[in-house]
Amino acid sequence: RGRIDYIQEQTDEFFFQRVGKGWQPIVVEFLRFCEEKYLTIHQIKEKFGRLNLYTNADWQNTELCDKIKEFEDRAQYFCERCGSNDGTVKTLMVQNWMNTFCETCKEIPKWK
Repeated sequence: RGRIDYIQEQTDEFFFQRVGKGWQPIVVEFLRFCEEKYLTIHQIKEKFGRLNLYTNADWQNTELCDKIKEFEDRAQYFCERCGSNDGTVKTLMVQNWMNTFCETCKEIPKWK
């Protein structure tokens, strides 16, 4: 069993509880990137409708920081619930909470 398999198991139990299923492919790609760069992940979460990724990256390394920001920015084009990127995805207030949803998912209650 490889490290990626172990990471996948851990994300199912820990990191994926903090982001919607629609963003999980981006998170998995981010985890692989962190493994390649030997980065420690401190936190992965959704906040104010955005994907936030926290690592031990040296913030003076602009190339590394730009890549992490690229993962965060890419999530803005995908529905955090279903993963759709059909052009209707927007960050908006749903039930007093900021979310990034497509037209279909914004109608589904947050708790579902």
